[in-house]
Amino acid sequence: MKTVLCTAFCLLCLILPNITLKAQVVVDATLAPFYHGVASGDPLQESVIIWTRVSDVSGTIPVDWQMATDTAFTNIINCGTFFTDANRDYTVKVDVDRLQPNTYYYYRFFANGKYSIRGRTRTLPEGNINNVRLAVVSCARITDGFYNVYGRIADRNDINAVVHLGDYIYEYGSDPTYITYGVNDHDPPYECVTLSDYRTRYAQYHTEINLRRLHQQHPMIAVWDDHETANNSWYGGAENHDPATEGDWFVRKAAGMQAWFEWLPVRENMTTNGQIYRKFSFGNLADLIMLDTRLEGRDIQPSATGNLNDPTRHMISDTQMNWLTNTLSNSTAQWKLLGQQIMMAPLKVFGVVLNPDQWDGYAYQRSQIYNHIRNNNIQNVVALTGDLHSSWANDLPLSGYNASTGANSAGVEFVISGVTSAGIPFSVGETLIRLLNPHIKWDDVDRHGYMLINITTTQTKCEWYFVPSVLNVNTDQSLAATWYVNAGERHLREGSGSSPTPVNNTPPAPPAPQPAVTANIKVFLQGAYNPASGLMRTDLLTGYYLPTAQPFNFAPPLHAGNESLAPLPPNAVDWVVVELRQPGTFTLIDSVAAVLLSDGTLAGAAWGGCQSPLLFKNAIAGQNYYILVKARNHTGVMSATPVTLPNATPYDFTTAATQAYGNGQQTEVLPGVFALYAGDANNDGVINYADFNVFASGINNSAGYNYGDCNFDGTINLSDFDLWQLNAGQIGILWVR
Repeated sequence: MKTVLCTAFCLLCLILPNITLKAQVVVDATLAPFYHGVASGDPLQESVIIWTRVSDVSGTIPVDWQMATDTAFTNIINCGTFFTDANRDYTVKVDVDRLQPNTYYYYRFFANGKYSIRGRTRTLPEGNINNVRLAVVSCARITDGFYNVYGRIADRNDINAVVHLGDYIYEYGSDPTYITYGVNDHDPPYECVTLSDYRTRYAQYHTEINLRRLHQQHPMIAVWDDHETANNSWYGGAENHDPATEGDWFVRKAAGMQAWFEWLPVRENMTTNGQIYRKFSFGNLADLIMLDTRLEGRDIQPSATGNLNDPTRHMISDTQMNWLTNTLSNSTAQWKLLGQQIMMAPLKVFGVVLNPDQWDGYAYQRSQIYNHIRNNNIQNVVALTGDLHSSWANDLPLSGYNASTGANSAGVEFVISGVTSAGIPFSVGETLIRLLNPHIKWDDVDRHGYMLINITTTQTKCEWYFVPSVLNVNTDQSLAATWYVNAGERHLREGSGSSPTPVNNTPPAPPAPQPAVTANIKVFLQGAYNPASGLMRTDLLTGYYLPTAQPFNFAPPLHAGNESLAPLPPNAVDWVVVELRQPGTFTLIDSVAAVLLSDGTLAGAAWGGCQSPLLFKNAIAGQNYYILVKARNHTGVMSATPVTLPNATPYDFTTAATQAYGNGQQTEVLPGVFALYAGDANNDGVINYADFNVFASGINNSAGYNYGDCNFDGTINLSDFDLWQLNAGQIGILWVR
């Protein structure tokens, strides 16, 4: 909490009645091992970051991910596997590319046999667009209240992204100096100093229900402020850091920054460590220019009575300043939005600066920005600000500013209160503040909410929505104020009412994870089996004959699906079909295509082109099913008994003939090793003259993926005839015919 607010907040706490509070910080067992939910962020036109964390694990963990255009994941457009470990606190962050602009996508993760909840994200638009809507938040100390504000944003279906301007977490412990409403105790209970401390604190915040919901439904664009490290921090230290007891500041700062990068869905700059200033373009309508006014180049805060116009004092480094001015000059977007941490407009009472931690304490650099805007005739500049735990609508006054007309304003500024963090708890003084600072058009110093920024070609409007309280769970919100700036003007006008809500029929991400039922199976094919190695041959793969998409969509189809796998595993033998059937009735429950590997195990391919476990979306965990395997030009088999899925121990058809349902359904290829019969070239479950005809008609075919090729060497020859002749007359059970 900022020092300027502490005294007033203490007074409020003294007069509050005794309130029994319960926080919505819940470790939901149904989300295991993804207790902290999912998130997306830093959207671009063709890519977006997706994030999660895996718990209750050790070592290096593979985590599969998918991106689809629908909640059922029937149209998967990208996929992959991310390996995480303790070095990154088991967080997972993927920069998913090959996306389309201005498009909603759904994503999910898979680890330890379970899915995460599904998340929804949205890419940025490109070209000519006429509307962008952003929800803007800041300052969310979890001990100060319920995240009702996050919940109201999660409920919305009309925004492009959430902009978080910092103080995502608070470093405070239980020090009575920093009084809180006590809605929730911090974890750890002491002040965060080490990397482990900050990681634990982020883990706690990410178990809050409404924060999880917000991340699940909307992409976030974020910057840090001070409390991600320590109160009133600057490049070389912080008000809330004591080197004598808390060690080297730069070690602590690096720990806070590392945890922030690990736990937020932000794109990391691979060339400049710790750089978070960056630009997001919403077509030709708006550029969102995010700044780091806290840790990157800031000098220590001056006293309120010091030389506040010192030209040597930096809020941002010269490097960032040059980047900012160049970005403003080179922007071709109609609107230029500055997403930054601390209030830019002056705030004085009887001529005295109230808070030199703001741009007031760095007036020279502020004037550099203002002068660059004015001297280069840069139009339509809007600052978006957090930090102050209160809400403001400001003009950005230049010399000669006229409060009545708005003349000589560099641009405008919208400031948002805290999600929960306490503001100045008395409304008296708001009128006096405006009287003494005529560029401040509206202020509210004690309510909590978010800003909805509605950008069009004619105006940028800010609507402040407040929740009734953060001291209890509620689902209400109200519009408190509306201010806007017209295109081509540099000053605010008061508005009324809410902006029309655009029609959006895109469904939200479902609240619960999909059940994941997997099967582990081992099976050999007689035609491909090599007794010398005990493995099956991979000639179809090495000869480049094996297709990357399942080959069973012939008429009538052995399996209808869109499974594919590219690249194929280096030990791939062929595609097979695996079915699940209901005990008793033998009703078909599910069917998937998979890639058979040389050791007899299977690689799932229902993951949008990436290898996955063998997944069945129609099965129910804990239920029993017969498992059927159908292979190209071999008779199929079914498990001798129903198998409870998921099964950690593979159901192994290769160990005995009796592992298959019925009599004589497998052939012994080595003593004690069993495989499916080769020769069923037309896959009707019976080896007869119809299969010989397939063999005979393809005898002159060139090498390739041929159904008469029973020994999987890529060609049809007498070796295939010998297998057919050996097994002619073999009949499979009813359910493989």
